[in-house]
Amino acid sequence: MASDERGDHAQAAMLSDVLEIVPSLYASADLDDTFARITRAAVDVLDACDHASITTIRGEEMDTRASTSEVALAADQLQYQERQGPCLDAVTRDQWVITPDVQKDQRWPRFSARLHGELDVHSMLSVRLAVAAAPTRNLGGLNMYSRRADAFTDDQRDAGLLLAAVASVAADASRTQAEMAAAVQTRQIIGEAIGIIRNQSDMSSEEAFAVLAQASQRMNVKLRDVAAAIAEGHASGGEVEQAGPTGG
Repeated sequence: MASDERGDHAQAAMLSDVLEIVPSLYASADLDDTFARITRAAVDVLDACDHASITTIRGEEMDTRASTSEVALAADQLQYQERQGPCLDAVTRDQWVITPDVQKDQRWPRFSARLHGELDVHSMLSVRLAVAAAPTRNLGGLNMYSRRADAFTDDQRDAGLLLAAVASVAADASRTQAEMAAAVQTRQIIGEAIGIIRNQSDMSSEEAFAVLAQASQRMNVKLRDVAAAIAEGHASGGEVEQAGPTGG
């Protein structure tokens, strides 16, 4: 009974440690910084986690963000090269995947053999970063690597899942803020370009915007980039080249 009580106390203390880092995860509106805070927290809070990283997926491309060590980065690269591993399964199919001992796990034979042989990693836990309110906003996967086999006990696994749940909300909020900030900046740049065009012509705001849109289409360049080029050219003393409607 005393042993069970000590175990419950240790688990409660560990979960409390996870919750204590919540404010630090929300301290930044920069997504890369938020990712870095998440991986550092995984190593700091979980005894099982010696290395951590975050894998993001854009289409068919996978990329590692905020790795805490060269080992974590190399381990991720092994998964990308072999096209198999816990993180790939967690991000694309399962919510979370654990491998207690990579030497005994036959689900990803090529990856497991290289992970153990080349990097001396013996167990890992990967958890998808996503929020229930926006299931299509897959933020990637949190990878937690250990030098020891069977390191991710039930308690360590639960703490890792709790950390990933908190991290998912924090990362989603950070990305949303970044997208909103980018949208505001884009509107400001386009508004500045429209003002420049109007000052150099007799066009209305609608006509000036049409000029930008037509230039964007003809040049196959984003509207924001066209507007930014006009604003930068004006700041350096250049003149805006008129890009009126094309003839039929």
